[in-house]
Amino acid sequence: MRTGDPEVSLLDILEGRTKYNNRPVRAEKPQGTDFEYSDAGYCVLQQMMQEITGEEFSALLNDLVFEELGLKNTFFASPAERENHKLKMANGYDDAGLPIPGKFPVTPDLAASGLWSTPEDLMTLAAEFFRALNGKSTFLRADTACEIIKGVENFEWTGLGVFLNGKDILVSKGWGENGQCMMKLYLKSGEISVVMTNKNPGVDQLESGIEWLVDSYVWFL
Repeated sequence: MRTGDPEVSLLDILEGRTKYNNRPVRAEKPQGTDFEYSDAGYCVLQQMMQEITGEEFSALLNDLVFEELGLKNTFFASPAERENHKLKMANGYDDAGLPIPGKFPVTPDLAASGLWSTPEDLMTLAAEFFRALNGKSTFLRADTACEIIKGVENFEWTGLGVFLNGKDILVSKGWGENGQCMMKLYLKSGEISVVMTNKNPGVDQLESGIEWLVDSYVWFL
């Protein structure tokens, strides 16, 4: 969506009532039979969290996670948060090198594609996760952290919201029309590397060179 477009609710997205997607979110394959990256799954989680807590998603995550960890430049881009952070938000560029109209897309599906952050904040988050895995976090329990990186049955290379490169590397990727990013956390050593760009390269992280940069520069916890 673009700045100035008619407002779209999360339920509109889930029911396929938008000009961008007219397919309602429905399960199409038996669980565990195939893997497909699904923004829709995060839309369902966002709606569940809002209905259970009675709070708006971006405010809820700000209170429960970002403020607790001191992440001052991390937020889900609701209208209020976009207004609060607009001077810090990088202009996006598409795969032709042209600026995104309105600087960046508007994303009502916040949990799926509305997170904004910085490399420093993501490294802080990853460092806290590493501490949790080793039983040294007061924010996240060790058993919860271990469950997140436990490979899913039939798809051992994916955990809960993260990808796994073997048993030793946690990988998180982001790619949209206004940029591409990647993070790796080395689960044995605690090394962390994050690269962010504000241009859509038109190819995945391996082909774009983002993964090469991630593998070349790491920060040791």
